Amino acid sequence: MVSTEPVRDEVTRSADLRRCNGCADDFARKLGADVAITGEVQKVSNLILNLNVYVKSLTGDAPEKAYSVDLRGDTDESFDRGIRFLVENNMGAGK
Repeated sequence: MVSTEPVRDEVTRSADLRRCNGCADDFARKLGADVAITGEVQKVSNLILNLNVYVKSLTGDAPEKAYSVDLRGDTDESFDRGIRFLVENNMGAGK
């Protein structure tokens, strides 16, 4: 993990990180990171949301990996649970 503070102002001024032609990768490289991680939330209804996380290696030619989890309820607790599920069950070491 690295702090995003050094590029925070640039990120704020940039376009959507998922649609900026690789700017998220550039920001991650500036920070000395090995991977660029971006995400998005899709609101299906007031009760159902979908959290998508994208992980791209910056050190090789591996394709970007996408992870997704459905959330029930638009609360901090449901987001915490969803992120924890992704990390523990999908994004752990070697996955």
